Amino acid sequence: MVALKIEKLTEALVKFVVQDNLPFNIMEGKGFLSFMKEVAPLYQVPTRKTIKNNIDRQYEVVSINHFVHDMKLTSATIGIVELTESHTADYIALELGKVLEIWEIHPNDVVAVVTENAANMVKTIHDKFWKNRHIPFFAPTLNLVCETSLTNAEGLNIIIDGSKEALRLVIN
Repeated sequence: MVALKIEKLTEALVKFVVQDNLPFNIMEGKGFLSFMKEVAPLYQVPTRKTIKNNIDRQYEVVSINHFVHDMKLTSATIGIVELTESHTADYIALELGKVLEIWEIHPNDVVAVVTENAANMVKTIHDKFWKNRHIPFFAPTLNLVCETSLTNAEGLNIIIDGSKEALRLVIN
């Protein structure tokens, strides 16, 4: 199968998942896989991780957390925006503003905004909306700290490699 055709099929699959608000595991369903074998027998359906990465690269998901009647915290997606331009702070702010406008959410009604720590996201929130309401998403930062610490720990790689080898011998 030609690389361009594979790319177009994957893009169409991403759009299918986003537009119909489908779960990522749709690609693992027996019926869907059977359908794809008929439509494109040589196409290898991408994993949910590949689909998620493509969505993260092309779209911005806007979610809200709010309290409902019984004071239960709930979460909802209020917009999935296809980013067709360079992901500058100005462009993201424009698109985020559109989503808020559709839902008639005034920026002053927002208590906090959680984003990844990418410079464009931080700038979007700090400059365009809520300077003191930004909460950086902590997990990627924590992951980076752990990875860096493990990589720089003297002798740790020897222990990890030895453990992997011992495990491999036990399994085989």
